[in-house]
Amino acid sequence: MTLGKEETGGRTTQHPAVLAIGPAGERKSRAACLIHDAGNAAGQGGFGGVWGAKNLKAVSVIGSGSIPLTDPAGLMKARLWAQEKYALNMDKLERSWFSWFGRRQPQNRFWAARPNARLAACVGCHQGCKERAHDGLGSESTCVETAFYGGADQARHGKQTSAAYLAGDALQKYGINAYEALRGLYYVRDLNKLGVLGPGKEINCPLDFSRFGEADFAEAFLRLIALREGVGDDFAEGFFRAAKRWGRQEADLKSGLLAYPYWGLPEHSYDPRAEVEWGYGTILGDRDINEHDFNALFWWPSSQVWAGRAPQPPAQMTVEIIASKLEPFAGDASMLDYSTENMYSEHMAKLVAWHRRYTRFWKQSVLYCDQRWPDFINTNVPGYKGLTGEGEPRFFNAVTGMDLTFGAGMELGRRIWNLDNAIWTLQGRHRNMVKFADYIYTAPFQGEGGYAWYCMPGKKNGAWDYVRLNGRSIDRAKFEAFKTLFYTLEGWHPENGWPRESTLKTLSLGRVAQALKEKNRLGQG
Repeated sequence: MTLGKEETGGRTTQHPAVLAIGPAGERKSRAACLIHDAGNAAGQGGFGGVWGAKNLKAVSVIGSGSIPLTDPAGLMKARLWAQEKYALNMDKLERSWFSWFGRRQPQNRFWAARPNARLAACVGCHQGCKERAHDGLGSESTCVETAFYGGADQARHGKQTSAAYLAGDALQKYGINAYEALRGLYYVRDLNKLGVLGPGKEINCPLDFSRFGEADFAEAFLRLIALREGVGDDFAEGFFRAAKRWGRQEADLKSGLLAYPYWGLPEHSYDPRAEVEWGYGTILGDRDINEHDFNALFWWPSSQVWAGRAPQPPAQMTVEIIASKLEPFAGDASMLDYSTENMYSEHMAKLVAWHRRYTRFWKQSVLYCDQRWPDFINTNVPGYKGLTGEGEPRFFNAVTGMDLTFGAGMELGRRIWNLDNAIWTLQGRHRNMVKFADYIYTAPFQGEGGYAWYCMPGKKNGAWDYVRLNGRSIDRAKFEAFKTLFYTLEGWHPENGWPRESTLKTLSLGRVAQALKEKNRLGQG
């Protein structure tokens, strides 16, 4: 694909693709994003600040050609197959495991209904998880961009109002990471309740907390971050670093007031004490994984249990369907057992390993949509079996002309995952660094709002059920034993987490093994 012909005076009706920063990026904030369209962002990592440091404001590209396809007819056939058999049915939203739009409907107590809104999808998608609303607010944003202020809005007004969508639009306008803003918002609110932060307080902050939940409060909060005004200079460094500036980091990490459980990053919605594959995958990696592959196992059952309904399919059927798709560990249903008794087991280690391998290839390399894939359980088809395992290679092979199997893709993901660990090892990673913030070990997970009922599959009195996970923490010693299990499973040395030479050579990464050996950072024995 080449750039357009504007430099020669040509004209086109094609839409430009624009990637831009906002005022937060211009001021080199660590919370700054790269924003594309209305609701897409390269969020965590401060990429907007990197662009700002280089005085780069935006990149606009117009394509002049198409992407070559090996089998266009096969791709269209796969697309129609997925659309007709597996896509969201607008008449059966209450049965859908996967639609963000569906969770905003009146029958679902997790979200307020949005009047006069319809589905919107990325180009070619057979599902659609975004929405466009008649009022024009928050259109095409989804997930945390609109949830960033939704809780504050609902707490103040007893329902979701335009304040949540106005706040989301302001977030995009300023170019600020939604999760940094979300966790920071409630952190400063809690500090204000403690009498520590506010006008004329120990941490002098001009925000009027009597307006918390109104659109003008969100605008003022985001403006402080984006423009580095006063205490906003601390905010713009990210609230993990702001807490350190204020001399509160250690104490607030111990209490959980500062909800940053790993690597200095804000807690995602899926707490590691409850949804352990998310937490384990993050701490064993290098950042918040932000990969929702097993997340429907929380959202759908929890919403149904909360509403007084029996989730369908039943837990045993759910885990058996999913376990059948977890190649190369297929058939081990205990991988889906989220009960406290199983959270440190080799079964859970295999689930984390599968997750890291799947996302390293099918998502991070092939770039399949995180919200749409994998499709394990599909409530639109008899028997509930989704298209994962068949769908991924079917689309991939039609485009590339290859004959890649699902399992071969998983093995490529394993190779990439091992390469990642080798890079971290060269950078100084050791298993002793792989640990959560203190509150994850000492404070039981409570949950609130939509997380007050955190239900996932688990064994209860020997039988499968959707079990509630609130009220537990991670046992420090048992997690250390889990790390040993995981490193052994992956072929890494259990004493330090470094890759073994034999493992790397098996994966055709002999050059990587040699590089580690030269730095004396190869797992021995």
